[in-house]
Amino acid sequence: MSLIAKEALRPSRLASDAFDELKLLSPFLMVVGLYIVAVTGIAQATGLASYLQLTLYTEALSLSLSVGLPAGLIIYFFYLMFWEREKRPLARAARDLTTYVLAPRVVTGLVVSLLAISYFVSAFSSFKVMIGTLNPFFLDPLLARLDALIHFGIQPWKITHFVFRGFAGTMALNFAYNFWFFLMWIFVFCQLLALAGRRERARYLLSFVLCWTVIGSVLAFLLSSAGPCYYGRVTGLPDPYAPLMHLLNAMDAPHVASGSYWHLWSLTTQQQLWSYQFLSTTSIGAGISAMPSMHVSMAYLLAFSSYRINKWLGRIMLAYAVIISIGSIDLGWHYAVDGYVSIAITYLLWRLSGAIIDRIESNLQKNFLPV
Repeated sequence: MSLIAKEALRPSRLASDAFDELKLLSPFLMVVGLYIVAVTGIAQATGLASYLQLTLYTEALSLSLSVGLPAGLIIYFFYLMFWEREKRPLARAARDLTTYVLAPRVVTGLVVSLLAISYFVSAFSSFKVMIGTLNPFFLDPLLARLDALIHFGIQPWKITHFVFRGFAGTMALNFAYNFWFFLMWIFVFCQLLALAGRRERARYLLSFVLCWTVIGSVLAFLLSSAGPCYYGRVTGLPDPYAPLMHLLNAMDAPHVASGSYWHLWSLTTQQQLWSYQFLSTTSIGAGISAMPSMHVSMAYLLAFSSYRINKWLGRIMLAYAVIISIGSIDLGWHYAVDGYVSIAITYLLWRLSGAIIDRIESNLQKNFLPV
């Protein structure tokens, strides 16, 4: 074994590398820890402990990783064989796996971050279900008026349905909107593996939890609102979105009646989420909150991060983020202002995360620790 390899595998060096990794991830881990403590304290103090499910996503994320990693390796194998024309793709894949994925730093970051995210997302879902009880939805009338004011007296959903006419256009938006969930977690797993570099992983994970904390929890609580699809139910006022929901149900009815797989899934999900509001517990995906939009926030965070990896990937993800913004309005999930606020704050949190990680990286370099 070479001297370089022996040095890299020394227990003290392995421990140093792992500790170095935790330093870079420390802001992310700190936010996760404080958030979980805060949500637990709120649940206990308000008598809503039955909503608290801190292991809700632990099993789901573990299963996703156990499926995602082998699938990723298979895809990488075919990439090496057909794209790079590697003569020994299996040996190359095994070597890259050992060097880049099973390296102590990567494994440390992967395991710690995966556990942190699973508990964090579980805490987030628990708090989201509590919002309607802690601060009943009150802002919908104002948001509806703001939408009309900003768009020259026209409700934004009328504009989106003018562009994306008929069932086909709306179905395409619904597909893109649902695919958001899978795309977001695929990107998270890629970052957990530090495929874009350790610095980018640290920045993305910090941005990720800050967005869910600030936008999806703090502001969602302070600006408690349900969204256009629930407007009439939560306000008791004449519903300006009744024509939108009637339009969506009318174009969807023939496809539901025929038993087609291709129907507007959002309508079913909206009804399910409403029924979950009356249960004293938490389930995966439960909770209603409109302002600000986390769908839009995560879509733009993907775009911001993708630009750091590849210009064309960034452009594709930005186009996808715009589609998510349109879909959130077209399908009755959000007011347009929900998305506008989300984009602005997500960008600020992305920049803040970059500044924090740059500072930590600079300190590590001063101490002669390679990053």
